[in-house]
Amino acid sequence: MTAFLLGLVLAMPAQAQTVEVNVPFRSVGFGKNGKIKDGGAVVMRDAKALESYRRMMGTASAKTPVVDWTKEEIVALHTAGVGYGGASLQVSKVRRSASGGYDVEAFLDMGNQPATPTPGVTPVLRREGIYALVVLPKSKGEVTLKVVDPPRDRGDKSGTSG
Repeated sequence: MTAFLLGLVLAMPAQAQTVEVNVPFRSVGFGKNGKIKDGGAVVMRDAKALESYRRMMGTASAKTPVVDWTKEEIVALHTAGVGYGGASLQVSKVRRSASGGYDVEAFLDMGNQPATPTPGVTPVLRREGIYALVVLPKSKGEVTLKVVDPPRDRGDKSGTSG
């Protein structure tokens, strides 16, 4: 019976577990979602995948970021229908997941906009959302995005993207 229970525990998916080690990242772009209407992450592990993504987004003519594809990948993090004019998605923390991918925490930086629109004063809520592009060390797993509350102390923006 003990062996059976141990087998069940070992067979459980590890996707909910996160290794508590922060992973270095760098920002290489941001903007509005354009043709992507759903939130989540798009992982690009080679130049061909990046060019396909950029064509889909309508940004093929933008400057190509410098990436060592043997060691790095680009991840596009998308929100769904939450972007105001002037808002950006700021990545605050990246951790390696137990499945070999990444768990990414990001927050919405509303810029000079209030948290809720004011009729006649604040631009209308954009339904297309916003995105951020970050370079991460090469992985084999999936990337999950969790949008969190912004940090209270916003004096130093080091370690953020957007």
